[in-house]
This record gives sequence, C-alpha cells and structure tokens, in this order.
Amino acid sequence: MSTERKALAARRADLIERCAAQREYLCAEATALRSPFSLNGVGGLLGGNGKLKLALAGIALGLAVIRPKRMLALAGTGLSLWQTVRKVLPLLARP
Repeated sequence: MSTERKALAARRADLIERCAAQREYLCAEATALRSPFSLNGVGGLLGGNGKLKLALAGIALGLAVIRPKRMLALAGTGLSLWQTVRKVLPLLARP
C-alpha cells in the first residue's frame, strides 16, 4: 500500500471510531431526555422522597379543607391536563 492509502485508511478508522462514540453519546443523551416523560421517571422523582410526598399531601389536604370549591376546580383542571399529557407523551417519545 502506498503511504497515502495507509494515511486514508488510518483516517477512516479514526472517523469510524469517533462516529461510534458520538452515537453512544447521543443515545445516552436522548435516553436522559426521554426519561422524565415516562411514568418511571415521575416515579423515580417522587419514589425515594418521603418528606416531599408528605409535604405535598399536607398542602393538598390543607387546601381541600380551607377552600374546597377552588380545590375541586383545580382537580378538574389537573385531570384534564393529565389526560392531555397522557395523549401527547407517546408522540414525544417517538425516536
């Protein structure tokens, strides 16, 4: 092989290696971006945080006792938003 062909072959091998590394990096980043949208991501966010769950439950109970009419309106809005999010998330999760 001539020196030019050897240099081109070495460059090609280097580029193939760099492309593989970039693909792995992109895959890891895409997975990290998708995980908050999955139910496991939300469960992971609240799963190990008992104090946060207790605080959120306390706030919700306090609002329900103090302002029940507003709480019902907020619950209806939240349910509607949840249904919309559940329909849209599969579209966002497509590769």
